[in-house]
Amino acid sequence: MPVPPESRPTYHFGGFELETRSAELRKDGLSVRLADQPFQILLLLLRRPGEVVSRDEVRQALWPADTFVDFDAGLNSAIKRLRDALGDSAESPRFVETLPRRGYRLLAAVESEAAPDAPAAPPGPVQAATSPRRWTPTRAAAVLALGILLIALVAAATRARWHRRRAPAPIRSIAVLPFENLGGDPEQEYFVDGMTDAVTTDLAQVSALRVISRTSVAQYKKTHKPLRQIAEELDVDAVVEGAVIRSGNRVRVTAQLIAGDTDEHLWARDYEREVRDVLTLQSEVAGAIAQAVKAKLQPQEQRRLSAAAAIDPAVYEAYLKGRFYWASRTAEGKLKAERFFQEAIAKDPKYAPAWSGLSDTYRQFGIRRLPPREYMPRAEAAARQALALDDTLAEAHASLAGVLYRYEWDWEGAEREFRLSLELDPSSAEAHRAYAIYLMAVRRNPEGLVEVQRAWELSPLSPVINVELGLALARNRRYADAVVRLERTLEFEPSFWRA
Repeated sequence: MPVPPESRPTYHFGGFELETRSAELRKDGLSVRLADQPFQILLLLLRRPGEVVSRDEVRQALWPADTFVDFDAGLNSAIKRLRDALGDSAESPRFVETLPRRGYRLLAAVESEAAPDAPAAPPGPVQAATSPRRWTPTRAAAVLALGILLIALVAAATRARWHRRRAPAPIRSIAVLPFENLGGDPEQEYFVDGMTDAVTTDLAQVSALRVISRTSVAQYKKTHKPLRQIAEELDVDAVVEGAVIRSGNRVRVTAQLIAGDTDEHLWARDYEREVRDVLTLQSEVAGAIAQAVKAKLQPQEQRRLSAAAAIDPAVYEAYLKGRFYWASRTAEGKLKAERFFQEAIAKDPKYAPAWSGLSDTYRQFGIRRLPPREYMPRAEAAARQALALDDTLAEAHASLAGVLYRYEWDWEGAEREFRLSLELDPSSAEAHRAYAIYLMAVRRNPEGLVEVQRAWELSPLSPVINVELGLALARNRRYADAVVRLERTLEFEPSFWRA
């Protein structure tokens, strides 16, 4: 809701200062980042301290009537970000109190300081009285033409402003931030992380979008960086925020799409399903986001996003726990991952992702100091079983490719599997990275550099991929560029020994 220029005071409350002329919030003289929607809510509250501002009033101020948005999800997110900026909490509020089903109230005392008045215009020179001018037909026609021209110019300018406001920049790249565990149970972290991974993976199947990999996004879990800063660091047009609550066999997911450059909510929605339908839920979320950004879906992409089926909750939980421990990259984690993948397979031998996860786990069993002949044949058998069950599973093709060239030395077979994997999932940073290593192993260094650069675009903050990029640059005799890349890796990951 725009504030008239003549009534833009500065508000002081609880050590904060909000200057409405510049839309700047300060704490003890230091600027505090505040996005537009939280700013508008704070302004509403500051104008009526101690009074209840209804949720409907907030809706009218923040979203035009024709905006497609889940109001509850969008408002809850904006209130949360306002509280984060103020260092406030919903449980013990010092500033923003929630009144269930009614609205919000500002608790702090407020002082306002009126903006300085604009200087009065100096009196104009006194003009001598003159006799009225005569309106000839020529003069009247000229005035009419001028009026029509002015109206046309004003209308054109209004249309231009309207289109600039209503037509946001096209979205070509997205990062799915780690979903928040609203249930508060740390034992459910694996489930919430699995939801983040699944939505990321489903969105990555949309070839019209560049989707940042989970590896680069994971560092933003439980951080409070401004969304604009995150979008800038990941070089994306928009970010997806989400939250998950699981209660028994029911799961509720809130997801919202936010423009990276303006912090504007573009889309938000709530979903609730039984756990057995969680795969369908994940595909629905990804499909709705793709529609919200107007990404053009290819026929095969539409089929994949609509092909999800029901799954036994016990099987899915065991699989998610396997992936959770596999991602730890530790010897103990790999042993736990093996156990959970085998548990999922025992409950449902036809669940292909569990076989693929087991293959990935076996391929890394070198950390147990076992000879390759002890674990690589098992990795190959698990990957082939996954593909026998579902030959569209991109990760299984990548798993098999890793075995074929690292153990079997089947160079042609490995390249075929890598290509199939990338055709099915062109946004897999890990598949591009693995293919790049393969290409450099067979001395196709320029092609390897192209692949690892693509992996880096998809996962710019992955220490492993940054190191692989440095090595690829060195392989291509670009030594100065390699040094710069490795030094930058050490800047954000100083303890990474490979860098």
